[in-house]
Amino acid sequence: RSAVMQRLEDAVPNGGRLDFMAHAMHTLGTIEPRYESTVVATATLARPIELGDLRQRVRADLCARFWPFRCVVDMDAKGAPRWRELAAVDVEALVTSVSLPTTHVLPNFVGDSFAEPWDWSRPLWRMVLVTFADAPSRPVVFVRMNHLVSDGVTMLKMFLCTFDGADANALDPP
Repeated sequence: RSAVMQRLEDAVPNGGRLDFMAHAMHTLGTIEPRYESTVVATATLARPIELGDLRQRVRADLCARFWPFRCVVDMDAKGAPRWRELAAVDVEALVTSVSLPTTHVLPNFVGDSFAEPWDWSRPLWRMVLVTFADAPSRPVVFVRMNHLVSDGVTMLKMFLCTFDGADANALDPP
């Protein structure tokens, strides 16, 4: 085993099948420390959810189970990126809500959010509960993550974990 691979393995916590993606994303971060690639997704919920309930699900299902949700990327003394686990995650700042006048402006909201630069001093994900004046019973959850945190398949697993109670590590990719 090479010294680089050993360093990567030492820097990434263990845990289930999702470790493969965590190692891959960590490797990308080692190659390009300020990797700006962003993954976004929206999910229309079958029924409304309160912001406080969504935050509680995120704490219990995402922050507790998936270590990248509890981390920031720091640079060590040699300038190499390192995941640093936070003592506490400010879920209130990371999971927010917005009310839009109509469902037709959702693509603009997603596009504007997608283009925002990352604040590397905070966890590299955001979640927004989007409600609409013209469709109050059909909220949307918008998720924005740096690719270091997740890829599309893993994001789908995390959605299932959070909203359907599935075990994301037991789910095979589609």
